[in-house]
Parts: sequence; structure tokens; C-alpha cells
Amino acid sequence: MTEPLKTVNAITRRLENLQLLWSDFTQSTTASCCCWYVEQEELTMIDTFYQVNADESSDTPDIFLRLESPFIEPKQYTKTLSKELATLVDADRAGLAEDNIFIDWQPKHKVDPNNSAVGFLHDFFHLADSLDLEEGKVVIFLLPSAISSPAKWQKWWSDVLSLNIPDKIALMVCDTKENELLQAVKKKFPNKLMVFSPALDMPNAIRELMSEYGDQEDGCTHFRKAYFELTQAVGKQDVNAIRDTAKIALTLARQIGFPHLEITVLCTAGNGFMLNGKSKAGITAFDEALKIANASKDKPLVAEFPDMKVDLPGGNLFEQLSVQILFFKGAGFLSMKKTAYEQALKSYEQAEKQLAKMLLEKKATSPASDWTNGGIIHFHLLEALRMRGYCSERLGRKQQALKIYAKAVSVAEKMSPEMRTSTTLPFIGQALLNICHKQGMKKEYWRVQEKMDNLLGKDWEKQLPKAA
Repeated sequence: MTEPLKTVNAITRRLENLQLLWSDFTQSTTASCCCWYVEQEELTMIDTFYQVNADESSDTPDIFLRLESPFIEPKQYTKTLSKELATLVDADRAGLAEDNIFIDWQPKHKVDPNNSAVGFLHDFFHLADSLDLEEGKVVIFLLPSAISSPAKWQKWWSDVLSLNIPDKIALMVCDTKENELLQAVKKKFPNKLMVFSPALDMPNAIRELMSEYGDQEDGCTHFRKAYFELTQAVGKQDVNAIRDTAKIALTLARQIGFPHLEITVLCTAGNGFMLNGKSKAGITAFDEALKIANASKDKPLVAEFPDMKVDLPGGNLFEQLSVQILFFKGAGFLSMKKTAYEQALKSYEQAEKQLAKMLLEKKATSPASDWTNGGIIHFHLLEALRMRGYCSERLGRKQQALKIYAKAVSVAEKMSPEMRTSTTLPFIGQALLNICHKQGMKKEYWRVQEKMDNLLGKDWEKQLPKAA
């Protein structure tokens, strides 16, 4: 393999390595599918590789397409892929025709009872053949939005690789190290499925970028590096590392004099502690963040510029941050091994009071105006009420939950239809219906149903997840 060229940054260096591996694949005389075997967090890098090669400015002789149909079972997938491919081509026909490029191709999906992949591959090959390329391959990147059955997914790929796929077409797919869905298929077809495990190491890529760009003597650069290490510690669920990296990041935030960055560090650490069962440390972090937010609301964002205002469309920056802290704290109580509904309820009650106070100060009595005139406050108020109702419901206080949910609906009623669709009102409606049903409140049930239909439309319940 040719050595990678020296390039300008961490991302382009990794892209060049991927390009070299791709070159190895295209030069293979036996492989018809390229499989990227990567970590879940590295999938974005593979997508970047696809985007670069699919772009019109790319100098690759290969044509790259992407299909994202969900995989349910082999026959369904094959048929759906042919339809998605046809839709993709039809979307480009008009533009290509303007350049006197005409694609003489239509899908003719054929079902083979002995091989579930034949129909799609037949259509794919005839599309590539109609393009009459002088060099390069037509490549389809299969990135299903969902895979319902790993075993059936493997079966479909076995069907694909059991066929003799023409040189002018190729498939590209990803397999994550967390799931390893295609490694067994690789053993069955070692020559046809070429698997690459590129050294992407995205955490180090970010570290390299931060060292390659920005003033390395600047305190903000040092803070960004320290905060990144904190997020990595949270992701790894390493409590000791969370504590150590948070301390470093917090010190740097204080040195550069940005209290909003202190709050960010404390909330990130607080979430990390709570998710790992260290509730005392988590609560301490959130309370410290709240203390900083309350102390900073009347101060300038930067001490050197006392006239710099920190008012945003939703009001004072630190008042808004205090609400977010309370939401984080409430969510932290709900994430505990033994869910602390009572404590979470108090956090959401406090958030509601803070939001009501902000509304009075801003005099934003009507949320129907827009997001820049108090709308965001009403949005958060509705969510605080929803979570209050949820906690009350879980504590067995059904009638109290009904009143709180009803109050949330009254907030939503004043919103514009456009704003209302961006809220969690469907979940509130569902909760109201469930309580009324369980409590035998038939009249109230139908009143709620009618009100929700008026506020959200007749099909509002379809917006809810099936498992909800």
C-alpha cells in the first residue's frame, strides 16, 4: 500500500488513508463489496468519505450513491432498494437532461425464489450499464436506517456474495465493532467481502485538530481541550476521570473569567456522576452550577466589558441557564438506580417558578408571537409542567397530575399552531387520556380527546412512539 501523503489536518489525513484503502479495494480482482469495520463514533468519518467522493468536484472515477431503506427482511429489502434507487435516479433526470445526459433505465425488479438479492442487483447492474462509463465503478453505499434482524441481514449478504457481481458495480457497507453483524459473512466469503478496519481514532483526531488550530497559548484553547477530556471521561463512565478532568476544566474556566463555561463543566460532570450512581457528587455539581448562575445574572458576561449585555430572546442568559440546570438536575434524579421522583418533582417545580418569574419580568404574556418574544420561555414552561405531571403520576398522585397536565395544556392553547407542533404536547395528551381511562373518567376522557384533536389535528397520536 502506498504511504499516505502529509496533509493539512487530522481529518484530511484520515480521509487520505480511507482513500488509499478504497484504492486497494477497487484494484481487487475478486472483491465486490467494501465493508468498513469501525467504532460507532467513527461512522461519521465514513459518511464524510462518502460525501467527498459523491461530490461533483471529486476526482474519483467512481460514481457513489447511497440508499438508506430500513432492513426488515431480505425480500422486502431487495424490493425497497430497487424503488429507492429508481426514486434517486428520477430526482436527477431533469438536471442531467439539461446537460444532454439521458439515463435510459427503468427498474424491472425480478424475484428469484432462490436468492433474495437478485432483483436489486439486476436493477443496479443495468443502471450502471446504461451509464456507459469508460472507467471506474458505480458504487452504492448501503446504510439502512434500521436493521430489524441481524440474522436475516447476514442471510441477505450471503445471498449477495454468492452471486457473481460484475466489475462495473460495487457495494459499500459499514459494520460496527459494537455489533459485528458481518464478520461471520466475511468468513464465508473471504475473497468477495473486503473488510477494512481503518485507524481512525476519532477522539485523537479531535485532539489533533485542537492542537493544529487556534492560539495554543490562549486560555480558551486550553479550556476546550480540558472540556473535551471531560466529555471523554463521561462517555467512558470513569468516575475518577470525570472528577479529575472536571477540576482542570473548571479551573481554566475560572481563569478566563467565563462563568457560563463553569456552569457547562459542572452540568456535564453532574450528568456523568448521576449516570454512574454518584448522586451526591452529581447534586453538589448541579447546586454549585445553580449558585454560579444566580450570582452572575446581574453581571456582565466579560468583566473587561461591563456594558456587554447578556440578554437573549428568551431573557437573561444566566436565568435561562438556571432553568437548564434544574432540568438537568431533575433528569439526574430520574436516572438514578432507585428513581427519586420526589426530588425530581422539586427540581421541576423550581424550574416552573423560575420560568414564571422570567415571564413577568419580560412581560411576555402571549407565547403566540414568536420565539424571539418569550416563546422559548413558554416552551420550557410547558416542559417543566409536563415533567411535574409525570413525577406526580409516578408518585401515585393522579388527580394532582391531572391538574398539572391541564395547566400545561392551557399554556399550549395560547401558542401558535406552528409553535405547538414543536412541543411535547402529544405526550401530555396521552398522559391525560391514560389517567382518565384508568380513573374511569369517561366524560373527561372525551373532552381531552376533543381538545387534543383541535390543538394538534386528528392524527396527533401518530406522532407518539409506538412503545409509548
